[in-house]
Formats: sequence, C-alpha cells, structure tokens
Amino acid sequence: MKIVLINHTHPEARHVSALRMREFAKHLSAAGDQAVLLTGPLRSDDPGDDPTLVEARIEAHDWSTPMHIATTLVETPVRRAAREGRVLSPVRQVLLGATYFFCGGVFCDWRAGSTPFLKPIANTFRPDLVYGTFGNTDAWFVARDLAGKAKCPWVADYKDPWDKFVPIGLRRNVASRFADFEVMTVFSQAHALDASGWFPSKKEVVYSGYRVEPNYQKPTANNDVFRVCLSGSVYSSDSVRVLLEGMSKALSSRASILCYAGNDGENVGRIIHQAGIPVEFGNLGYLDFYAFARVQVNASVNVYIRNEQSLFQQKFIELLAFGRPIIAIPGESAEASNIAAEVGGQLIGAETSAEIASALSDVVSDQTEIDLVRLRSYSWSSQTEKLRQIFADVAGGYV
Repeated sequence: MKIVLINHTHPEARHVSALRMREFAKHLSAAGDQAVLLTGPLRSDDPGDDPTLVEARIEAHDWSTPMHIATTLVETPVRRAAREGRVLSPVRQVLLGATYFFCGGVFCDWRAGSTPFLKPIANTFRPDLVYGTFGNTDAWFVARDLAGKAKCPWVADYKDPWDKFVPIGLRRNVASRFADFEVMTVFSQAHALDASGWFPSKKEVVYSGYRVEPNYQKPTANNDVFRVCLSGSVYSSDSVRVLLEGMSKALSSRASILCYAGNDGENVGRIIHQAGIPVEFGNLGYLDFYAFARVQVNASVNVYIRNEQSLFQQKFIELLAFGRPIIAIPGESAEASNIAAEVGGQLIGAETSAEIASALSDVVSDQTEIDLVRLRSYSWSSQTEKLRQIFADVAGGYV
C-alpha cells in the first residue's frame, strides 16, 4: 500500500511525540509498503523542504525506507506567542479560544505551511490512505485535506487526551469537524474509552512498541553497585524527592547510584541539592536509543515518574523489554499492570518513600523473567502488522 503519515513533530526531534509516527513509517516500509512521513520542520526557523521538488523526489525515492518531507511554517507571530505562553492572561486564553473557534487548531502556521505540499503528494504519490496522529488538531486537518485531494480515506490516530488539549466549551465543536475519518486507532484501552466521549466511531488499540535487537538476551545487572535509573520527563519535584528518601532508607548500607536519562537532568540535580540527601548522581542527558538501552539493561531497577494526566505512558512497554524491575511513581494503571503481568515483567507502583524503600529492597536480589514470545506481541513490528490489517480493511489493500 501507499501510505502518508502525518505528524506535526519532526522525526529527529528529541521528544516522545516524534516516536510513534517515525517508527510506524519505518516498520511499514520494512513490511513492503511505501510510506511518506509528512511533518513540520525540526526548528521553527528551518525553511523546510522545497514543495516544487516533491514530485521529483517521489519519483526517485527508494521505498525500502520511508520518504520524509518537512514542511515550512507560515509566520503567525501573535498566535505563536499565545501558544508558547508569551502573552499574558486573559488575552492569551482569548486568542487561543478564538483560534480554535475559527480555525479548529492553534498550529495554523504549520497547517498553512503544509498546504503547498499536498497537491504534489496527492498527484504523484497517489496514496491509498492517509494516517494522521493527534498531537494537535492541525495534524488531523492536514490529513483530511490531503485525503480529500487524493480521493482516498484517512485514519485518525488518538494518542493524547482531548480535554487536555482542546479548550473547554469548544471540545464538542472541534470534534465535530472530524466526522469523516474511516476508523480511529488509539494509543491504549484507556485512550479508547476517553475518545469515545468525543468520537462515536470504531476504535482499534494499537500500542507504540519497543525496539527488539536481533541478539536480544535476558539482561543481567551489575551486582557491585545498585543502579537506580530514572528516565523521561520529571513531572513532579515531589516525586523525585520521595524517590531520594526511599533510596536513602533502603540503600544506605550499600554502594548505589542514581542515574538520570532525559532532558530534565539539571532539574533533577537541583532537586537533589535542595533535598540535602547524599546520593551519587549521574546526569546522562538525552541519549540515543542504543546508549539508552545499554543503561537500562544494566540498571538494578528502572524508575519513571508517571504523568497522572496521561492515560498511558509511552515509555512503559519499552522499559518492559529491557527485562529489569520497574518502579512507577506514584503508581500505574490497571492496563499497564495487566500487560506487565502478561509478559512476566515486574512493575511496582510506589507513592511514598516507605513504599519505594520496600520496592527497592524487594528487587535488590531479584531477576525478572520475561516471556519473550508474549512480549514480542508488543513490539513495533507486531503492532505495525495490526496497523497494516486495519489499513487493508479500510482501503482494500494487501498485507
């Protein structure tokens, strides 16, 4: 099949919002489909690709890999300032509300910048289907507009809670503008339930997966030093302090280190300093996947702080694949706990320092036994096959 994937976030962006469409595009190509990934620019001042060269690029592309097209932005300085919090309340809320009401989304600069690319993609690539992910409503507008020009169906992907992105009072109105997609894929069962309040259409759960190494083996941790690896966004300073207190209680008598991998290292270091709890700290910064995997595989325990406004954590399934015990602060959903139990992973929810200390004590000498057969059903490849079947049912393609 010929598939165009729409995501506002550039695939090289150091943010989880880039991951889902980038990996699906890559795995669709590996499965034999032709995939175009249409995104915004990496930085707001990037010129993007030249729309006049798109047709030639499509004709010459090697479809064993996805073709990536980065659009430009059409300058909307006032709206951008409001979106980025550089306009004071209540003017900011008025501007954002008016933009949603009249335009249906706040990334009009990206939507406008995408417009010159749609006709050459529709005419030359001639997609069988367009797939747009909701990180913002404008991605859905772009997907719908391209599908209209190409006279093909489009599929909506729902990976963020609607009420956390669309202003109250406008949610039903904006949702009604997307009544023409064929089917909706959702990030989790929790997302399916959430989306049902706004979209009555059929929904299919397609998880974001994990990356499997061909030589994957059960990992072993370094027993000389107890390594606690905290990764991802730090949504709560209190949760970091609770983790430090738990480490102090459980690990005071043995060598230990707290490593952090992600973009919030300076914040974590500041919290450690303010808490006054002695702990060896390693700020690893943002790591590419393979460096990240080496750290996680060799951790005694992997820890993440759950965003309680998020319905399902992206990092959870990938952490399971590293085969080490996992602590989620302040706890996890029943859906995540059920998946962990299904594959034999050890997932511990902990909210207080005493609960964290108990969890750390439990995993000091523990070794997680992962059922690799069941785990692989959550890999990117397996989830892509599910996605391909959904696309085939919608567009009459072949898998």
